[in-house]
Amino acid sequence: MLNQNASAPAPVFVPPVFLNTCTTAKAPNSAAARPKKFPEPSHALKNQSSFSDILYSDTRKRAVAFIRSIRKARNGDRSAPILFRDARRAFRDLVTAKKQLRSKKKELPQNRQLDYPIVRLSAGEETSFPSEIVRFYDRRIKDARDRGWSDILFLKERKIQQLKSLKELTEALIEDQRHSGLYDLRIEVEARRWALDKLMFEACCTVRLDSRRDCNEAASFILFMARIDQASKLACACAINPYQLAAISRRLARRLASSRS
Repeated sequence: MLNQNASAPAPVFVPPVFLNTCTTAKAPNSAAARPKKFPEPSHALKNQSSFSDILYSDTRKRAVAFIRSIRKARNGDRSAPILFRDARRAFRDLVTAKKQLRSKKKELPQNRQLDYPIVRLSAGEETSFPSEIVRFYDRRIKDARDRGWSDILFLKERKIQQLKSLKELTEALIEDQRHSGLYDLRIEVEARRWALDKLMFEACCTVRLDSRRDCNEAASFILFMARIDQASKLACACAINPYQLAAISRRLARRLASSRS
């Protein structure tokens, strides 16, 4: 018996393992305290370009091209007759572009003449900007969170759906108006108006009246501006900036006063 016990292997001591009762007990409570996650729109969906942003970007590129070509044709000549001539031409180009736009709209049905895509938010609210959709639903989600977790999931899904609808409507409107030629004419009108504003500023606020001929040109240009203002009241062709009219009038008055003295 002693020999058998001596030949038997020595027992291995295994330390006991104690469960962390603190962490296991707190696990359900921490999971319950964790806020519930809801679907959120992607960054690209929330920051999508609105129709106005796309139209503004395309208009700005064409207007810059117009102004550069006009200034290049001057060959460095910034005399009063040249500035007044360019402003008159810019006004005529704007009137022509507006006539073409009106005639194009007459050819198209009413549902293809939309100015902007529209998403209806509620019974009395609609928008064409993604930021307004986000703000609208964020306010409603905040009110729902104050009341409890009743309809937040519906509002989150509705916000995503409205943003997707606006993106689809914007792409469809641009594609349709480009196909019909309306989009290009809209850009043409806005770019011509932008170029006219720049050239009118140069003609009224930066022109130099060095001779009597320049003064006669300035007086004729003031009369031209008065006719434009009257035409804008009748046919909405162009609105005259009163500060520019006052600037060219003061320049003419000072030049005539200095020549008399």
